[in-house]
Amino acid sequence: MKIKLITIVLLSCLLLGCGFHLRGHGPNVNGSSLGNSRVYLAATNQKGLLYRQIQRDLQFAEAQVIDEPQKADWHIVMLSVKTEKKSVGIDRSGRSNEYEIIIAIEYIVDSAGNIKQAGQVAEGKKLKEIGNRFLTSRRNFYFDNNDPIGKRNEEKILLDSMHKDISRQLLNVLSSSIANQ
Repeated sequence: MKIKLITIVLLSCLLLGCGFHLRGHGPNVNGSSLGNSRVYLAATNQKGLLYRQIQRDLQFAEAQVIDEPQKADWHIVMLSVKTEKKSVGIDRSGRSNEYEIIIAIEYIVDSAGNIKQAGQVAEGKKLKEIGNRFLTSRRNFYFDNNDPIGKRNEEKILLDSMHKDISRQLLNVLSSSIANQ
């Protein structure tokens, strides 16, 4: 009994000592450099799933999400979000049974000083002077026509995963921008 307990304790120490962490836990989660940053998040659809996911991830990374652009240190401006579903396969009867789902966003991540210098806070027209960037997430999805309800639920889970992926990528861009400043 004592040998099992000692073995478990030693294996636990070994696992913790190697730096293993579950995703979302431990140091440097979602860019720990976001800790004291004040971030203004702007989007055309502030009730969209992606907007809410980014807002949650910013809060989880301990960044302050600010409603007033003048008080923010950094700005994330989502210019466009496009979700596309393309058929990439058909079954014997000619119906689509495999799809590629693509979520693409056009965004700007920059310090508040750079955005204010160009005079873009209120206007959306001149934001292109800073340099737009693009993020894309792609997934293939098999659709079984015999189980449409289950596959629709699976598609929703896949879209949620894609939103989380894009949000993580965007926070990595923000963290990198903060570190390089």
